[in-house]
Amino acid sequence: MEELRKMREEAGVSQSELARQSGVDRATINKLEHGRRSPSIETLEKLAAAMGTEVADFFPKAQAPLWSGDGAGRRDIYVPWLEFVNSYADRWEEKIAQEALDLGAVYEFIAIVEDLAPVLSRLGLQEKREQPQEYIPTFGPVMGEAIGRLMDLLDPLIKAGVKQFEETDLARLRRSREEMTRNQTYAANG
Repeated sequence: MEELRKMREEAGVSQSELARQSGVDRATINKLEHGRRSPSIETLEKLAAAMGTEVADFFPKAQAPLWSGDGAGRRDIYVPWLEFVNSYADRWEEKIAQEALDLGAVYEFIAIVEDLAPVLSRLGLQEKREQPQEYIPTFGPVMGEAIGRLMDLLDPLIKAGVKQFEETDLARLRRSREEMTRNQTYAANG
């Protein structure tokens, strides 16, 4: 989240000071600023409150053309999806950390992600089309972050599952991850 770093530096606030004001760990702020972690909506809300801004301000408006005539930013479409994905992923990261997995829950995760993947891909491609011509990534910035967050969760889920499930169960997880990766590549290439 390059915008977080820019806003913090423009305000003349150190990461430590922002951590103290927001209640968000300094290491988390550092990871967010360097793109090594995706924020939850709760984290974004804490940071925005501490900086006296809105969550939407963390997403540069220069990359968000407006709908024709009504003045509502396109971010109003993409940011809620990112918030949903972050909230969903946060719950799963907690389950993984607590080793509170059962096979039915894992299959439910896979089913939900399989349902979400085409929607997020279409939104991500639409968001990319709204970016300047020189924009390189496969998906737009907000939806790319949402898709990446879900994809990043698959490997830890498989690793956590190794401890609890039989190899045949894990094979389905791996196939799902591979299929999602293929679908993302296919969607990106048209």
